[in-house]
Amino acid sequence: MVGVALKPGAASAPSDPPLQIAMQRPGMAYVLALALVTVTFVIRDYLAPALGTQQLYLFLMPSVLIAGIVGGWGPGLSATLLSLVLHLYVSGGYANLSNSSSPAFAAEWARATTFALLGIGMA
Repeated sequence: MVGVALKPGAASAPSDPPLQIAMQRPGMAYVLALALVTVTFVIRDYLAPALGTQQLYLFLMPSVLIAGIVGGWGPGLSATLLSLVLHLYVSGGYANLSNSSSPAFAAEWARATTFALLGIGMA
């Protein structure tokens, strides 16, 4: 076996990618979760006229999944909670959930609960 001497200070392994280095900083996974949810809402807002008035929780799933994979449990749950709250506020679903006598209460409750459970599972 041929021995190779390394110079002092020479790296023995390739350097880490910049994204991996950035994600090691505390709180960066939460920033990523916030950015993913924000980008998702911007894209969803842009596509809203073509998609109609459907409750589009499906668009929010990739941001929750990516935040959970990259950041773990905390950022995944943060993305889930942020997505749910923003979706209910933007879509007007909060009005249905705050009034149990509303005709759309049961449907909105089922959609919100399903999204929350799936988000927790993916986180």
